[in-house]
Amino acid sequence: MIRLLALHGYTQNAYMFSKKLGAIRKACAKDIEFVFVDGPIVLQPADLPGANLSEFDSEGGAAQWVDDPKLTARAWWRANDEKTEYYGLEDSLRYLRDILEKERFHGILGFSQGACMAAYLAAYLEEPSAQPMFNPPPHPAFDFAIFISGFAPMCPPIEHHIRTKNVHILGRTDTLVSPKRSETLVDICIAPRVEYHEGSHYVPSKASWRHFFHQWMAAFSAESIRKPDDIPSPVPSAGDDTPSGAQTPASGTMTPRGVL
Repeated sequence: MIRLLALHGYTQNAYMFSKKLGAIRKACAKDIEFVFVDGPIVLQPADLPGANLSEFDSEGGAAQWVDDPKLTARAWWRANDEKTEYYGLEDSLRYLRDILEKERFHGILGFSQGACMAAYLAAYLEEPSAQPMFNPPPHPAFDFAIFISGFAPMCPPIEHHIRTKNVHILGRTDTLVSPKRSETLVDICIAPRVEYHEGSHYVPSKASWRHFFHQWMAAFSAESIRKPDDIPSPVPSAGDDTPSGAQTPASGTMTPRGVL
């Protein structure tokens, strides 16, 4: 079984993210084990963008928000308005480092803020000297990374290009993390593959996408990992090959060597 570490987005948690990926998990069940973990930072109602605090004024409202694990909103860090300061990042890195010391994963998948955190982990496992708490490394470098609606870390930035095999899933109409912002993460990855879906800020899960996720990850089977010189056949694109926006390229076209 391929083991995949899955990191949720801002205001989600492991339970929520597992539910959102339910159809994808089912399609991959024979080959891939998804491991979901909670971000260690518990958010309060006021931390939500555009939160209507009146709905939490009733007795027990805010308490339930924090006390029910299925409802608790979590994050990997809090950021200032300029997105130039990440508060709590070191705590999250330490928390994930401890998980990586105990368990082994072939790959990592992250959504939104979770994709940004996944980029940190991929980078620090490649270059442990860049982050003291990852030196010595707690885990081998990942074989692959899936970044969904991600963006490049800013505080601190990643100082080298990520070498881990990677694919980026972007929503053409995403207004929370625009494709342009996601390209900041694409730009710091070596040989990135970029796939577009026609929706907004979510993980696409229709049949073609379920097949794509399964096939792309299944290419990193134990056999292919033992034989790194064996290059798997390219996995067909799941996205629309005809861009709906004048400035966005077709899905899959940003893979320089066409591998995976």
